[in-house]
Amino acid sequence: MDLLVGHTDLAAALSMVTRAAKTSSITPIVANVALQTRNDRLYMKCNNFEFGIETYITGSVIEQGEVTINATLLKNYIMRLPKETNSVHLQLNKTNLRLKIEVPGNEVEAVHINGIEISEFPQSPVSIMAHSIIMNASALKSSIGKVAYAAGTNEQYMTTTCVRFQLTNGESSLAASDGNRLAYYMFNPETPLPPDKQYELLVPAKALQEIASIIPNDASQMIQVGPNSNIGYIIFKWEQVFCYINLVEGTFPKLEKFIDFETITQMLVAKRDIEEKLADISVLTRSEADIVKIDVEHDSESADGLLKLFTSVEMVSDIHRQLVSNSVFGPNQSTMASIKLLREAIKSIDSPDIMLEFKQSPMPQIVFGPYTDEYKKHIAIVMPKFSN
Repeated sequence: MDLLVGHTDLAAALSMVTRAAKTSSITPIVANVALQTRNDRLYMKCNNFEFGIETYITGSVIEQGEVTINATLLKNYIMRLPKETNSVHLQLNKTNLRLKIEVPGNEVEAVHINGIEISEFPQSPVSIMAHSIIMNASALKSSIGKVAYAAGTNEQYMTTTCVRFQLTNGESSLAASDGNRLAYYMFNPETPLPPDKQYELLVPAKALQEIASIIPNDASQMIQVGPNSNIGYIIFKWEQVFCYINLVEGTFPKLEKFIDFETITQMLVAKRDIEEKLADISVLTRSEADIVKIDVEHDSESADGLLKLFTSVEMVSDIHRQLVSNSVFGPNQSTMASIKLLREAIKSIDSPDIMLEFKQSPMPQIVFGPYTDEYKKHIAIVMPKFSN
């Protein structure tokens, strides 16, 4: 391997693919980035068995070759080079698998990094997609952010750590729930599945959030999303980027039965106001006092009302905050919930005004939704700690 590549291109590509590198004492190869030349391209990929990211850049290839190099060492060195660096020379010693990295004209400061045979690197999944939807990148990135936060972290219950992708010929949806909260979002892709196709895919939320972090926030960029031909992975493709996540097998709860409860009380609040009030309370509380009492009070003869927030912290003080609303319908409410879960649910709502709903049967819920044309298409539910 002997080639010249642009410094900016190399730095951007390494910053992207190394998100899939993972330090492991059992399989150290997953901490590496695979480098392969093919014609005038340098292909780069990282794969930690859970998910992988692959891309390529063009360069001036003098000699073909392949090797895997510690991803962190290579990325850190390339990122530390001066911004005015135009190109980087990569040269592999095939005998000892040492990669020489130097800036043309500054050979004195060349570095050498030991590599590992690429034959030990995890294999990429079959890249042929069974069927796929097409979404614009900005919408896909936003959709994942509205749901993935609600997934759990306890790997003893793997399905709760996942985001459910329901892909259909019409509206598709994403959903996640850790048992204490639920997030659900319906969307219309630019290109749906064929009429006779439908998939329910369980995608680990942590890996999905890593992929979302590299998706460009660009509505003009189209991304192909769908399972590969053996339904073992979900694949994301755009331009020269190829990402994949290993799917989880299992049965996801039928969350729709928790969504269609009859609303008891409904209140319209400004997102900024309720975020500020909860932030005030959060600053003065400790993690063990992560509970806020929520009271909704209003005059039954009008739609005017108050949302009162209260918490008590031992050795600190009692903390009260309240919001005024001129759009309250239904009886007064009193309940308690986690401050952290409330703040994360509210943050996910992409709307200046939020519809806050209290539901009871068959179980209590605090429901947040955007006061826009996406009302009922995006909901964030928090289960109360106590309700009456």
